[in-house]
Amino acid sequence: MAKKTKKSGLPKSVQQAVDQEEGKKTEPTLEEHIQELHGTEALAKPQEGLPSIEWLQGEFKTKSAVIRYLINQNFTVNQIHKHTGWRYQMVRNIATNNLKRGPNEDWRKPLLKDTSIPDAKHFAPETESKPKAS
Repeated sequence: MAKKTKKSGLPKSVQQAVDQEEGKKTEPTLEEHIQELHGTEALAKPQEGLPSIEWLQGEFKTKSAVIRYLINQNFTVNQIHKHTGWRYQMVRNIATNNLKRGPNEDWRKPLLKDTSIPDAKHFAPETESKPKAS
């Protein structure tokens, strides 16, 4: 069977020009669409005081470590959710639930870099020197 083409009622030369223009049009990106609808203010701005996403991804391998670190820095679940773009419920669950097993990654890593904590392998408890009774 032969394929039926849709007739638009336009002359071939005009139809070809219309088809070429339609082929040139591309869909706008999500950011362009939001900007067109709501203006430039609608695009997410980085929140003050929160570390950049690039830094967080460089320091931590897992989302849960990032969330635990930010919670420890006294950011709210809502702030973390908006900054990272992760689901609110996931951020809340990680922030409120206790660990069921050992962490895959230590979220305190950036905090430990800046302080001078002795190596645990060479730890020796300090002994108090008591005066000898004579």
